[in-house]
Amino acid sequence: MKSCWTIFLLLLPLPAAGQNVVINEIGWMGTIASTSDEWIELYNPTPHAIDLQGWSLKAADGIPAIRLTGVIPAQGYYVLERTDDQTISDRPAEQLFTGDLKNSGEWLILRSSDSLLVDQVRCDSSGWFAGTNNPKRSMERRHPLLSGMLPESWADNDTLTRNGLDAAGHPLSGTPGAPNSVYDHTLPVGQSSRRLPEAEELLWAWPNPFNPGIMLAWGARGEEETVEILDLLGRLVRSWPSPPAARGGRAQLFWDGCDAAGRPVATGTYICRLLRGRTIAAQLRLTRCR
Repeated sequence: MKSCWTIFLLLLPLPAAGQNVVINEIGWMGTIASTSDEWIELYNPTPHAIDLQGWSLKAADGIPAIRLTGVIPAQGYYVLERTDDQTISDRPAEQLFTGDLKNSGEWLILRSSDSLLVDQVRCDSSGWFAGTNNPKRSMERRHPLLSGMLPESWADNDTLTRNGLDAAGHPLSGTPGAPNSVYDHTLPVGQSSRRLPEAEELLWAWPNPFNPGIMLAWGARGEEETVEILDLLGRLVRSWPSPPAARGGRAQLFWDGCDAAGRPVATGTYICRLLRGRTIAAQLRLTRCR
Protein backbone atom coordinates (compact mmCIF):
# COMPACT_ATOMS: atom_id res chain seq x y z
CA MET A 1 0.00 0.00 0.00
CA LYS A 2 1.38 3.39 -0.97
CA SER A 3 1.99 5.63 2.03
CA CYS A 4 0.36 9.07 2.12
CA TRP A 5 2.81 10.80 4.46
CA THR A 6 5.86 12.97 4.06
CA ILE A 7 8.29 14.02 6.77
CA PHE A 8 11.43 16.08 6.81
CA LEU A 9 13.44 17.78 9.54
CA LEU A 10 15.73 20.77 9.40
CA LEU A 11 18.38 22.17 11.70
CA LEU A 12 17.94 25.90 11.98
CA PRO A 13 18.99 28.46 14.58
CA LEU A 14 16.10 29.05 16.95
CA PRO A 15 15.24 32.75 17.19
CA ALA A 16 15.34 34.23 20.67
CA ALA A 17 11.91 35.80 20.11
CA GLY A 18 9.63 36.26 17.16
CA GLN A 19 10.43 36.31 13.48
CA ASN A 20 13.57 37.81 11.98
CA VAL A 21 11.71 39.85 9.31
CA VAL A 22 8.05 40.87 9.51
CA ILE A 23 5.43 42.39 7.26
CA ASN A 24 5.15 45.66 9.16
CA GLU A 25 2.86 48.00 7.21
CA ILE A 26 0.47 47.61 4.26
CA GLY A 27 -0.71 50.55 2.20
CA TRP A 28 -3.47 48.53 0.52
CA MET A 29 -5.75 51.54 0.01
CA GLY A 30 -3.40 53.57 -2.18
CA THR A 31 -2.98 57.31 -1.77
CA ILE A 32 -4.92 60.52 -2.39
CA ALA A 33 -2.91 60.92 -5.61
CA SER A 34 -3.76 57.42 -6.91
CA THR A 35 -5.56 54.36 -5.64
CA SER A 36 -2.93 52.32 -7.54
CA ASP A 37 -0.07 53.76 -5.47
CA GLU A 38 0.16 50.95 -2.91
CA TRP A 39 3.08 49.90 -0.73
CA ILE A 40 4.23 47.13 1.60
CA GLU A 41 6.86 47.62 4.29
CA LEU A 42 9.07 44.93 5.82
CA TYR A 43 10.94 45.44 9.08
CA ASN A 44 14.00 43.68 10.49
CA PRO A 45 13.94 43.84 14.32
CA THR A 46 17.22 41.93 14.71
CA PRO A 47 20.68 43.49 15.30
CA HIS A 48 21.95 41.98 12.04
CA ALA A 49 21.41 42.87 8.38
CA ILE A 50 19.57 40.15 6.44
CA ASP A 51 20.13 39.29 2.78
CA LEU A 52 16.73 39.00 1.06
CA GLN A 53 18.09 37.55 -2.19
CA GLY A 54 15.84 34.64 -3.18
CA TRP A 55 13.14 35.48 -0.62
CA SER A 56 9.55 35.81 -1.80
CA LEU A 57 6.52 37.85 -0.79
CA LYS A 58 3.39 36.49 -2.42
CA ALA A 59 -0.35 36.64 -2.13
CA ALA A 60 -2.03 33.26 -1.83
CA ASP A 61 -4.01 33.96 -5.02
CA GLY A 62 -0.77 34.61 -6.93
CA ILE A 63 -1.02 38.39 -7.31
CA PRO A 64 1.23 40.03 -6.35
CA ALA A 65 4.15 37.59 -6.50
CA ILE A 66 7.41 39.32 -5.61
CA ARG A 67 10.95 37.90 -5.71
CA LEU A 68 12.88 39.99 -3.23
CA THR A 69 16.43 41.25 -3.71
CA GLY A 70 18.88 43.33 -1.72
CA VAL A 71 19.54 43.60 2.00
CA ILE A 72 17.35 44.83 4.83
CA PRO A 73 19.51 46.57 7.45
CA ALA A 74 19.55 45.74 11.14
CA GLN A 75 16.48 47.28 12.80
CA GLY A 76 15.71 48.77 9.42
CA TYR A 77 12.93 49.03 6.87
CA TYR A 78 12.44 47.75 3.32
CA VAL A 79 9.67 49.46 1.37
CA LEU A 80 8.13 47.98 -1.76
CA GLU A 81 6.18 50.34 -4.01
CA ARG A 82 3.73 49.28 -6.69
CA THR A 83 4.65 49.83 -10.37
CA ASP A 84 6.88 52.92 -10.06
CA ASP A 85 8.89 54.88 -7.52
CA GLN A 86 6.39 57.74 -7.12
CA THR A 87 4.07 56.11 -4.58
CA ILE A 88 6.22 57.73 -1.88
CA SER A 89 7.66 60.60 -3.86
CA ASP A 90 10.18 61.88 -1.32
CA ARG A 91 11.74 58.50 -0.54
CA PRO A 92 13.30 55.94 -2.92
CA ALA A 93 11.77 52.47 -2.82
CA GLU A 94 13.92 49.46 -1.97
CA GLN A 95 12.02 47.50 -4.62
CA LEU A 96 9.09 47.87 -7.01
CA PHE A 97 6.33 45.32 -7.56
CA THR A 98 3.43 44.78 -9.93
CA GLY A 99 -0.04 43.46 -9.21
CA ASP A 100 -2.64 45.12 -7.03
CA LEU A 101 -3.58 44.56 -3.42
CA LYS A 102 -7.33 43.91 -3.43
CA ASN A 103 -9.37 46.26 -1.25
CA SER A 104 -11.30 43.19 -0.05
CA GLY A 105 -8.13 41.74 1.50
CA GLU A 106 -5.22 39.43 0.71
CA TRP A 107 -3.31 36.56 2.31
CA LEU A 108 0.32 37.69 2.15
CA ILE A 109 3.07 35.13 2.73
CA LEU A 110 6.77 35.90 3.29
CA ARG A 111 9.24 33.06 2.71
CA SER A 112 13.01 32.84 2.97
CA SER A 113 15.32 31.68 0.17
CA ASP A 114 14.90 28.05 1.29
CA SER A 115 11.09 28.42 1.13
CA LEU A 116 10.59 28.44 4.90
CA LEU A 117 7.68 30.49 6.16
CA VAL A 118 8.92 33.67 7.85
CA ASP A 119 5.72 35.66 8.31
CA GLN A 120 2.16 35.84 7.01
CA VAL A 121 -0.87 38.08 7.23
CA ARG A 122 -4.19 36.46 6.33
CA CYS A 123 -6.94 38.93 5.50
CA ASP A 124 -8.43 37.20 2.46
CA SER A 125 -11.70 36.05 4.02
CA SER A 126 -12.90 38.86 6.29
CA GLY A 127 -11.04 41.87 4.86
CA TRP A 128 -7.99 43.81 5.99
CA PHE A 129 -7.45 43.89 9.75
CA ALA A 130 -6.88 47.65 9.69
CA GLY A 131 -6.40 50.65 7.43
CA THR A 132 -9.17 52.70 5.84
CA ASN A 133 -10.00 53.65 2.26
CA ASN A 134 -11.73 56.93 3.07
CA PRO A 135 -9.80 58.67 4.49
CA LYS A 136 -6.73 56.78 3.28
CA ARG A 137 -4.89 55.36 6.28
CA SER A 138 -2.44 52.48 6.20
CA MET A 139 -2.57 49.24 8.19
CA GLU A 140 0.27 49.24 10.75
CA ARG A 141 1.61 46.50 13.01
CA ARG A 142 1.54 47.41 16.69
CA HIS A 143 4.68 45.43 17.54
CA PRO A 144 6.96 43.27 15.35
CA LEU A 145 6.78 40.37 17.79
CA LEU A 146 2.99 40.15 17.73
CA SER A 147 1.54 37.54 15.40
CA GLY A 148 0.64 39.01 12.03
CA MET A 149 -2.28 36.59 11.85
CA LEU A 150 -4.25 38.25 14.67
CA PRO A 151 -6.50 41.29 14.05
CA GLU A 152 -5.48 42.86 17.37
CA SER A 153 -1.85 43.00 16.18
CA TRP A 154 -2.79 45.74 13.70
CA ALA A 155 -4.29 49.23 13.77
CA ASP A 156 -5.01 52.21 11.52
CA ASN A 157 -2.37 54.92 11.19
CA ASP A 158 -3.25 57.50 13.84
CA THR A 159 -2.91 60.44 11.32
CA LEU A 160 -0.68 62.26 13.83
CA THR A 161 2.56 60.37 13.18
CA ARG A 162 3.11 60.23 9.43
CA ASN A 163 6.00 59.85 7.01
CA GLY A 164 6.30 60.54 3.30
CA LEU A 165 4.48 62.37 0.52
CA ASP A 166 2.40 60.86 -2.27
CA ALA A 167 2.95 61.53 -5.98
CA ALA A 168 1.00 64.81 -5.76
CA GLY A 169 2.79 66.00 -2.62
CA HIS A 170 0.07 65.14 -0.13
CA PRO A 171 1.23 63.80 3.27
CA LEU A 172 0.65 60.06 3.62
CA SER A 173 -1.40 58.76 6.53
CA GLY A 174 1.17 56.01 6.97
CA THR A 175 4.76 55.61 8.05
CA PRO A 176 6.65 53.85 5.22
CA GLY A 177 10.35 53.65 6.09
CA ALA A 178 9.80 54.89 9.66
CA PRO A 179 8.45 53.61 13.01
CA ASN A 180 4.73 52.90 12.94
CA SER A 181 2.44 55.46 14.51
CA VAL A 182 0.76 52.70 16.54
CA TYR A 183 3.97 50.99 17.68
CA ASP A 184 3.68 50.11 21.37
CA HIS A 185 6.95 49.16 23.09
CA THR A 186 5.02 48.05 26.19
CA LEU A 187 3.87 44.92 24.33
CA PRO A 188 6.76 42.48 24.97
CA VAL A 189 6.05 39.71 22.47
CA GLY A 190 2.49 40.88 22.70
CA GLN A 191 0.08 41.43 25.53
CA SER A 192 -2.56 40.13 23.12
CA SER A 193 -5.32 38.26 24.91
CA ARG A 194 -4.75 35.47 22.38
CA ARG A 195 -1.02 35.14 23.01
CA LEU A 196 0.01 31.54 23.60
CA PRO A 197 1.30 30.51 27.03
CA GLU A 198 5.09 30.37 27.22
CA ALA A 199 5.19 26.56 27.01
CA GLU A 200 3.15 26.59 23.81
CA GLU A 201 5.66 28.93 22.15
CA LEU A 202 7.92 25.89 21.83
CA LEU A 203 5.60 24.61 19.09
CA TRP A 204 4.43 26.35 15.90
CA ALA A 205 2.02 25.32 13.16
CA TRP A 206 1.11 26.93 9.85
CA PRO A 207 -1.17 27.41 8.06
CA ASN A 208 -3.81 26.81 10.69
CA PRO A 209 -6.63 26.03 9.77
CA PHE A 210 -5.15 23.75 7.10
CA ASN A 211 -6.12 21.59 4.13
CA PRO A 212 -4.68 19.18 3.28
CA GLY A 213 -1.32 19.52 5.08
CA ILE A 214 0.33 21.61 7.78
CA MET A 215 3.91 22.44 8.79
CA LEU A 216 4.93 21.81 12.41
CA ALA A 217 8.06 23.23 14.03
CA TRP A 218 9.50 23.19 17.51
CA GLY A 219 12.63 24.05 19.44
CA ALA A 220 14.60 20.82 19.77
CA ARG A 221 16.66 20.71 22.99
CA GLY A 222 18.85 17.65 22.72
CA GLU A 223 16.35 15.32 24.38
CA GLU A 224 14.23 12.38 23.25
CA GLU A 225 11.19 14.01 21.71
CA THR A 226 7.99 12.83 20.07
CA VAL A 227 5.36 14.82 18.18
CA GLU A 228 1.84 13.38 18.37
CA ILE A 229 -1.49 14.20 16.74
CA LEU A 230 -4.61 13.22 18.71
CA ASP A 231 -8.32 13.63 18.07
CA LEU A 232 -10.58 15.29 20.64
CA LEU A 233 -11.30 11.91 22.24
CA GLY A 234 -7.59 11.52 23.00
CA ARG A 235 -7.02 8.81 20.39
CA LEU A 236 -3.60 8.79 18.73
CA VAL A 237 -3.85 9.68 15.06
CA ARG A 238 -0.17 10.01 14.12
CA SER A 239 3.22 10.27 15.83
CA TRP A 240 6.82 11.01 14.87
CA PRO A 241 9.83 10.28 17.09
CA SER A 242 12.49 12.94 16.71
CA PRO A 243 15.64 11.42 15.14
CA PRO A 244 19.06 12.31 16.62
CA ALA A 245 19.88 14.63 13.71
CA ALA A 246 17.03 16.93 14.70
CA ARG A 247 18.12 17.48 18.29
CA GLY A 248 19.36 20.98 19.08
CA GLY A 249 18.16 24.01 17.13
CA ARG A 250 14.81 24.07 15.40
CA ALA A 251 13.16 20.93 14.04
CA GLN A 252 10.42 20.97 11.44
CA LEU A 253 8.14 18.41 9.83
CA PHE A 254 5.20 18.36 7.45
CA TRP A 255 2.00 16.52 8.33
CA ASP A 256 0.04 15.69 5.19
CA GLY A 257 -3.24 15.31 7.06
CA CYS A 258 -3.20 11.49 7.00
CA ASP A 259 -3.36 9.03 9.87
CA ALA A 260 -0.79 6.29 10.54
CA ALA A 261 -2.46 4.04 7.94
CA GLY A 262 -2.20 6.71 5.24
CA ARG A 263 -5.89 7.69 5.29
CA PRO A 264 -6.82 11.40 5.15
CA VAL A 265 -8.28 12.53 8.47
CA ALA A 266 -11.76 14.00 8.75
CA THR A 267 -12.54 17.69 8.97
CA GLY A 268 -12.37 18.89 12.56
CA THR A 269 -10.10 19.82 15.47
CA TYR A 270 -6.98 17.91 16.48
CA ILE A 271 -4.40 18.29 19.22
CA CYS A 272 -0.72 18.43 18.34
CA ARG A 273 1.58 17.89 21.29
CA LEU A 274 5.32 17.77 21.84
CA LEU A 275 6.51 15.15 24.34
CA ARG A 276 9.87 15.19 26.07
CA GLY A 277 10.12 11.79 27.64
CA ARG A 278 6.70 11.39 29.29
CA THR A 279 6.21 15.13 29.82
CA ILE A 280 3.97 17.22 27.58
CA ALA A 281 6.25 20.17 26.77
CA ALA A 282 3.79 21.99 24.48
CA GLN A 283 0.53 21.49 22.64
CA LEU A 284 -1.55 23.29 20.03
CA ARG A 285 -5.01 22.93 18.53
CA LEU A 286 -5.05 22.26 14.79
CA THR A 287 -8.11 22.64 12.59
CA ARG A 288 -8.55 20.58 9.42
CA CYS A 289 -10.91 22.59 7.21
CA ARG A 290 -12.92 21.51 4.17
